[in-house]
Formats: sequence, C-alpha cells, structure tokens
Amino acid sequence: MHTNQRILVNALINAGYAIEVIDPEQELIKVSRGEEQHLILDRTSCKMSLLAAHLSASKYYTKQALSNAGLNTPKGKLFNLRDNAQYQEAIRYGMALPGCVVKPNYGSHADNIYLNIEHKEHLSYVFDILLSNNIGSCVIEEYIPFKEY
Repeated sequence: MHTNQRILVNALINAGYAIEVIDPEQELIKVSRGEEQHLILDRTSCKMSLLAAHLSASKYYTKQALSNAGLNTPKGKLFNLRDNAQYQEAIRYGMALPGCVVKPNYGSHADNIYLNIEHKEHLSYVFDILLSNNIGSCVIEEYIPFKEY
C-alpha cells in the first residue's frame, strides 16, 4: 500500500473497521463493520464520486475548495509551464513573492516540490527540472516557514 492508503487504512482500523486486502497490486481493499461493507480502490469508493477524487488530486482545485470553505491557504496560482507566456508569468509571479514554493499540480509524496525559492535562476532551474520530468502544470505559492513532521 502506498502512504495515503496506509493512512486511510490505519484510520479505519482505529475506527473499528475490519480490512481485507483483495488485490494488493491494484490497491483494492474491502472495509467492513457489522453488516456494512465497502470496496476501496486506492482512495476512491462508492462514498466518493470520481469527480471528487479527480478534483482532490489537483493541488490547485483542492486549494480553491479549502479557500472557498473559509480555510486559510497560502497565496498561489496555477501555471502551464509548456506555454511560454505562462512560463514567463510564473517567473514574475514567483519572484514577486518573498519566497515561493513550486509543486506539480498533480503528484504525491512530496515528489518534485521545491521550497523557499528566492532567486530567478533557481526558479528557472526548477521549471526546467519539472519540464524534463514531463510535468507542465505547477502551482506556485508563497513560502510560509513551518516545522515539517
């Protein structure tokens, strides 16, 4: 199981659910408690629509949903680095922040996330790395110092 599913499974076990791994390669599990049974594939189930799963996979859409729900989120925007005009705008936007974070719009496990970028050369270098990894869509946010756990 990948990290996100393992966290979900641990929470379900702590809530009193029984877990049966049906297909570990596909990350398909059966969750049950009493007469109640559900299948979960990766992190999706009959309790979550495919639309909700897709939208929550996007860091930008998740950020918008949290903000719309009244939660504070770092200032940030979505950019398509494959478009030259947006690439240049992303440089300007990132450099206007006191420090910025760059992360792929789709991704997990903190892969390809770069923190506290303060110089144009570093930001361009990060964009080139993302593009070389076939990642064109990224979110640029203000950097907020934090203690990572």
